[in-house]
Amino acid sequence: MGKEVKRGSIEEKCLERLYPRKLALDWWPEVFMDKSCVKLFETYDYKPAKYADKISKADAARLLIAEYNTVEVAKKYLRDHPKAIFVNLACGFSTVFQQIDNGTARAYNVDTREVLIARKEAVGKGDREQGIIADLLSDDFSWFEKIEWTRDDGIFFYALDLFHYMKREDVKRIVANIAVNFPDGMMVFDAASRDGLPKILKTKYDEDEVKNNAGFYFSVDDDAQISKWSVRIADIWRHPLYTYYTKKTANKLGLITAVAVKAMDAKNEVQFVELTFKRH
Repeated sequence: MGKEVKRGSIEEKCLERLYPRKLALDWWPEVFMDKSCVKLFETYDYKPAKYADKISKADAARLLIAEYNTVEVAKKYLRDHPKAIFVNLACGFSTVFQQIDNGTARAYNVDTREVLIARKEAVGKGDREQGIIADLLSDDFSWFEKIEWTRDDGIFFYALDLFHYMKREDVKRIVANIAVNFPDGMMVFDAASRDGLPKILKTKYDEDEVKNNAGFYFSVDDDAQISKWSVRIADIWRHPLYTYYTKKTANKLGLITAVAVKAMDAKNEVQFVELTFKRH
């Protein structure tokens, strides 16, 4: 029996966000293994919240593949920037850095004070990891000053399963400010198309919320939407979520799930976005 998780606690909210990934690891351990995530759910006696029964295998695969893509791009970035700084926006109990850590990279985990306290207890804190308290919905970006970095080191921001649940203007403000303040940096995130967004929102919100407010949440259907955010954005790669997966790997998800995820790709319902920022 693991540690008790109280209803409504920070731990429950963070584990709920990670739960689809845990299911994916249970279903497809041969596709992608995240030992740190598995250990978390062995430590806590977590009972899924009310939206957990809405998680399909396609939903779990989507989150697994988004993390897989991030890890692959981050590892590629480390080849040219072995001392890179990795900044995890709304980190929760994310274990991405544990999968890419090469022994010289450093990490900043950005979230609320309460989440960072809970994270330290749940995930631990390495010698090259720091927490930064920030409200990503505010106009206050003074937390940027706490990130120690150089252009030679390189800096890599990532936001997983986050922007779907934020308003368009909030996402624009975050990315634009990062582009201005971190020249030569890079950022990745997953994003839904306008048509694909309601399917994702239904895994978190009730039908009335999705029906009445889906149009206010962030979605993207062409590069021009993003390029207008800042003149400091240099390059945009927006591609189907499956891009870094081989056909052989995808088929390990099982026929029905693979077909469902490939259908999402064909319609561009869920995408993986990579941005680089210009030098000043």
